[in-house]
Amino acid sequence: VPTASASVATISQDTACAYIASQSSSSQIKLEDINQIDEGDMEEIDIKWNMALLSMRADKFWKKTWKKISI
Repeated sequence: VPTASASVATISQDTACAYIASQSSSSQIKLEDINQIDEGDMEEIDIKWNMALLSMRADKFWKKTWKKISI
């Protein structure tokens, strides 16, 4: 049974491959480069991306409501 992080890694890999395929042959990104990305690194990138999105949402909420979000 695949774990959620494995599914996300597979989706990310598939997305990256689709992006590469859509680019012209002169693109600097190559499939070999994508295949060299470590799965742990991909998970860390995902976590950082999600933290950035949450920070932006919290900032937008604060600007609209003038209320701080307390955890």
